[in-house]
Amino acid sequence: MQENCSERTRLLQKPSHLDAISAFILSKEENRLKLSNYPSVGTAAFLIRDAALGLVENPSAGAYDPYSNPEHPHLNALSVICRRICSKRPFQHFIQFHVIVLLFLAFFEPPKWCRYFVREGEVVDMDYLMTVGRCEELMEVSGPKIGSNGTEIVEYYPNFHVTFLTIKESQIIELFCLTCLWVYFLLRVGNDGLSLCRYFRAGPSHFVRVSEFFGMFILSFGIILDFFTTLDVARPLKPYLRLLLFIVKSRLCLREVRTLMQMIPEVFNVLILLMLFTGFYAWIGVVLFYGSEEGRQMFPNLIDGMWTLWIATTTANYPDLMMPAYNDSRVVAIYFILYMVVTFFFLMNVILASVVNAYDNELDQRREVRDIVNRKKLSQAFDLMEGDVAGGINREIVMALFLILNEDFPELRTIPEDEAKLLFAILDRDGSGTISKKEFLEFGNVLLLEFEKVDSFKPLLKKCAPRIYNSRSFQGFKKFIESKLFDSIIDTVLVLNAIVVFIQSYDMLLGVNEGKDESYQDGTIDTTWEFLEAVFTLIYVVEMMVKLAVKGWHEYIRSKQNIFDMVITLLAVISTVYVYCPNDFSDSHLIRFIVMARVLRLVRLLVGLTPFQLIGMIGIDVLGRSKMVLLLLFCVCYFFAALGVQLFGGMITRDPADARSFLLLGTEFAEHEYWANNFNDMLSAMNVIFNLLVVNNWTECQDGFEAATQSRWNRFYFFFFHVVGVILANNLVLAFIINAFINQWDFRHEKLENSAAGNAFILGRKAMFNASEVTGTTTDLDGVYTAKLRTTSTQLLDEQHQHQFLQNTFTSTVPPDQ
Repeated sequence: MQENCSERTRLLQKPSHLDAISAFILSKEENRLKLSNYPSVGTAAFLIRDAALGLVENPSAGAYDPYSNPEHPHLNALSVICRRICSKRPFQHFIQFHVIVLLFLAFFEPPKWCRYFVREGEVVDMDYLMTVGRCEELMEVSGPKIGSNGTEIVEYYPNFHVTFLTIKESQIIELFCLTCLWVYFLLRVGNDGLSLCRYFRAGPSHFVRVSEFFGMFILSFGIILDFFTTLDVARPLKPYLRLLLFIVKSRLCLREVRTLMQMIPEVFNVLILLMLFTGFYAWIGVVLFYGSEEGRQMFPNLIDGMWTLWIATTTANYPDLMMPAYNDSRVVAIYFILYMVVTFFFLMNVILASVVNAYDNELDQRREVRDIVNRKKLSQAFDLMEGDVAGGINREIVMALFLILNEDFPELRTIPEDEAKLLFAILDRDGSGTISKKEFLEFGNVLLLEFEKVDSFKPLLKKCAPRIYNSRSFQGFKKFIESKLFDSIIDTVLVLNAIVVFIQSYDMLLGVNEGKDESYQDGTIDTTWEFLEAVFTLIYVVEMMVKLAVKGWHEYIRSKQNIFDMVITLLAVISTVYVYCPNDFSDSHLIRFIVMARVLRLVRLLVGLTPFQLIGMIGIDVLGRSKMVLLLLFCVCYFFAALGVQLFGGMITRDPADARSFLLLGTEFAEHEYWANNFNDMLSAMNVIFNLLVVNNWTECQDGFEAATQSRWNRFYFFFFHVVGVILANNLVLAFIINAFINQWDFRHEKLENSAAGNAFILGRKAMFNASEVTGTTTDLDGVYTAKLRTTSTQLLDEQHQHQFLQNTFTSTVPPDQ
């Protein structure tokens, strides 16, 4: 005992630059001892962090390493503290929240076109103009429609009416968000040893960090100008700088933006060929239809002819464009059909094929580069730690590594002691007590394993009344609740519920309007239908309660279907209480609408059929993973919406005092009542962009802006959005869905059979094993555990790979020959 104490004291007194860090980081004496014994573990932890997160850009390269700078103990401690704060998930969410607030501020702040709107000869208060602006009064103004003799009142500047903020309020919100981002910036500089040169070091992240810094600087400079002047020096750039900050703060979104940029050369050649063919065909059209009605309307010159054919390529108004000539001669159909065959059916699909092929190649290259970089990082980490102790990496080194990962790298999930023991046992597949380099190269993937002890979450009834729970009668009841018979009974109730709702809605579905039934408005259950609605609600409450009693809360909420049922049931109960308790609201239709949502569960009857089940499962899986490409599409739409507000804000108006309102009279835009399709505010602009994304009838919207601006230059705006938004970004989304759907279809057609691997049993995407011995390594744990792979967008995705990974992971190996 005395020898152990003296040895412990000697190690604690061992001079090490890590002690300064330990004093700030770790309070327990034994933790400080571990850091002192293994000085290279801290440096290796950076590399392991990057490998576990699947970071290809290697952000740790050139970063400040507090574990390798003994001459700066206080700077080392500061670096670790700053990294800890920056990596904490709540803090990350806090920063991301303010980035999102900055991005969506454009939807609620006054648009640029109406901020300082002053008509000729009008006298306004400058203080009011600078703090409140004119947007609220302009966007709320309405009056008689032109030509209606005062009988019809319309909005003069149609908008969504969500511009809730004044100029001063939006400036304060923007200033607060930027202040939070600057604090985050300073913390990251502190993480790099308070060195701007090291923070802006050369490497893959250099451009991102520089762009982020200048974006924040220009936004901050602009907000200072906004507070004291009406100068719009930075105002035009603000939406795009906010979007830039949003993209660079989202690593996965930034990756998709890079993918989009890399696709441009693949698609550019086809687009050039499309433009050349359109120009040549328009030349033929101008000559062919010269002097005819078709020529005067559609092909008056080469530029307008190309625009006409481009509209046809987008299928927005085909065959309208050929009707003047086609009515005179059916032969001209050959001209237009040949053009559509070459452009729409061939070249546009070649572009889609090019995007799909480029995206497939990008995915393959991304996986290959990630695997190579991760193996290199883990190999370097192994070499560092192997030098601390002779004889290889043993259990104590790995435990010290997990300690540092838990303490200093909050971006990784916290690994409890029992899980750390399991992870070591899984890595030590040969049962030798040490981890070889080959075994260590799986460290990044093994860290993604999540463990759960079977029966660790017991139902409340089992904890409080185990005798009742374990009784024969309750176990029989439990078996019934978990049986297919109980599900069939509930499905039958849902079918009856759907029939009742259908009968109640029958007149409305037929379009028969008999007015409101007063019996539904009296706040009492005095009709058969109200009684049935209450009965159905009661049945759903009983179903939820018995499932909670049988399964327990933790097991119950694992099922998304149970969560959906619980939410709808609780809403139905709340609405029932709200309707039938004495208050001013007593319309029982509210209950019907909520209970109708429960009927959506009937979809599972259709999904129960094998073909629909396969399609449904794949569809849900693909949609869940497509959020990044959908976010990219949103960023493209946001960019063009912000640009549209700057270019065309306030131009769609019915204000008689504005001369542009008369320019729109007689256009198809006005005749089809397209007034709400405008760029008067950001939300209206996003709606226009979505219409352009859908493509159909976008020309009528474009005609309105062409009439309001009295210029054809606005065509470039609509042309470039179609190229970037529809042909590139939207096709990228399609490429992702096609790629993911085909892969999932192939994998799900290959049935995954349950199999044994060592002492583990692989059940699809889960492994069940006894923790006392794992892959030949004995632990001091007991009980049965389950393990599953926590997938990320940069790691293994499909079920087949997860199944194979678990099978390989839990298979013991023979020690390699020495």
